[in-house]
Amino acid sequence: MRRTIRACRDILRADPAHKWLLLEAALCLYVARIVVRLVPFTRLEKWFTQHVAEPELDEPARAKVCEIVRRSVHRAASYYSPRPVCFPQVLTAQFMLRRRRVGTSLYYGASVEPGKGLAAHVWLQDGDRGVIEHRHAARNHVLACYSPARNVAGGGNKSSAR
Repeated sequence: MRRTIRACRDILRADPAHKWLLLEAALCLYVARIVVRLVPFTRLEKWFTQHVAEPELDEPARAKVCEIVRRSVHRAASYYSPRPVCFPQVLTAQFMLRRRRVGTSLYYGASVEPGKGLAAHVWLQDGDRGVIEHRHAARNHVLACYSPARNVAGGGNKSSAR
């Protein structure tokens, strides 16, 4: 209950531009957590490779939008207990960026962690720039990359692993 009250206060106190971003991120995270649990991965793959409907943003605006969305998703994730794992955060960021004309690539990887065993990880990239959950990407072996650009060229839903 305290987290909910803190989240509401945080969103209401934010400046108007960020208020809507935080609210969007919080709602999208809620939906993404449900989707990850209920929707089979094979159905989600089609969503990962959807195109941005309009022409994509150019580089200066693109970098700024990626940073704003990253901050909003991280801040909104702090409202939840337990904190959402990488997958819902990545889905939320990808959805929010797609709405803002930024196409991204979703990476799915795995690593062996001492004492824990096999661990899966998902992160989002905009070209060479990591968008969200990319800090631990280097220690993961890439199993699949889902990219709208590759989807068009390959004609399939799933892109090849890098």
